[in-house]
Amino acid sequence: SHRGPQDEWGDIHTDALNEVCMTATAIIQARTASSRLPSKVLLPLGGVPMIQHVVRRAQAAAAIDEVIIATSFHTRDDIIEWHATEAGARVVRGSEDDVLGRLCTAVSEATTDTIVRLTGDNPFVAPGLIDEVAGVITDGTAAYASNKLDRTFPIGVDAEAMTGDTLPDVEQSTTDPSYREHAIKYIRAHPDQFTTHNVTVEDVFGPNGLAAGPELRLTLDEPRDYQVYNTVYEQLDFDTVLSVTDAIDYILSNDLHVINDSVTQKTL
Repeated sequence: SHRGPQDEWGDIHTDALNEVCMTATAIIQARTASSRLPSKVLLPLGGVPMIQHVVRRAQAAAAIDEVIIATSFHTRDDIIEWHATEAGARVVRGSEDDVLGRLCTAVSEATTDTIVRLTGDNPFVAPGLIDEVAGVITDGTAAYASNKLDRTFPIGVDAEAMTGDTLPDVEQSTTDPSYREHAIKYIRAHPDQFTTHNVTVEDVFGPNGLAAGPELRLTLDEPRDYQVYNTVYEQLDFDTVLSVTDAIDYILSNDLHVINDSVTQKTL
């Protein structure tokens, strides 16, 4: 396993952070524009804007040396920059629609050769998963690692890692607007150009895995999603980072998943 000092549930042991060599940069893609739920990344969860929760979760991963928020030049995204700075993240701004170009700008300012891409609408990403995908890259196993190639995790517990030259290579290879908007789509569509590796739930959480898989939604797209996640953050006690295992157990034991299980997931 590539895991750092995680327990069997993928939650970080904070006293071990200083003993780990931090080798990766987390780049969180976030903007206020959203067709289904505008400004969703700013909605409060337990009184804290969601984007700050995502930053905290990245910072809690043992492999992460720095966190960068990649947002747009639009003035409406100034508020994202403010919240990111408050949470201790750096900010890079670029085109709203050319996501690939925006991410490449962030990559060019990263201080590490391993990049972990996260999105600002996933408030339950596990620090242990971040460490796992980052480890695949830093040890040279692949150019791109993800838990989404063959999904075993709930939707929204997602992390992707890649070498520092992977996205710049994509940028040089395509002008297709679809690939420019969905930056990772090109990598998945060209397996002959990039070595890839899929991370399973067992890689991070051990043989017992999680209490739910892809049938459970833990990403924010609609008000029904927010109703579930805000309830979880309001009801569970946690220190900085809410355990995804605790969140899943609470959702299932209280049948909260029925609230948003009919929300249609966008696909590439």
